[in-house]
Amino acid sequence: MTAHKPHPRPIDLHLGAQLRLLRRLKGLSQVQLGQALNVTFQQIQKYEKGRNRIAAGNLYRISKILDTPFSAFFQGFEDPKMMQILFRPYDQKINKYHKLASKIGAIHDPFDQVEAFELCFEVLDRFKASQQYLHYREADVE
Repeated sequence: MTAHKPHPRPIDLHLGAQLRLLRRLKGLSQVQLGQALNVTFQQIQKYEKGRNRIAAGNLYRISKILDTPFSAFFQGFEDPKMMQILFRPYDQKINKYHKLASKIGAIHDPFDQVEAFELCFEVLDRFKASQQYLHYREADVE
């Protein structure tokens, strides 16, 4: 019998999404952040996906490396509007995502196109995290 790995907790998913967003805003790769934190880029990936919890000390060090307030990682976690966006029905999100992605070709500046695609991927990552959260909550009820 194989051991069942628990699903990431909502706070871990949120911290990971915030880490990814803040890291990208600072222009750091996962490798660069990992080197500065003295961990592998795979560990950074796991943090960003919520698979591994970020120890408080590491989160503090990350905030210093990214020159970002510690509180930025928790921003929006319990915001009802953010939760409403994250947990919108699947079909609505997918339709909006496809609509947005199809319009990116109309952007003339290639740098703006890249930024728009990155934003789409960020939204998609948050959507995936919300689906993992829903699965986690369903497992809690069982």
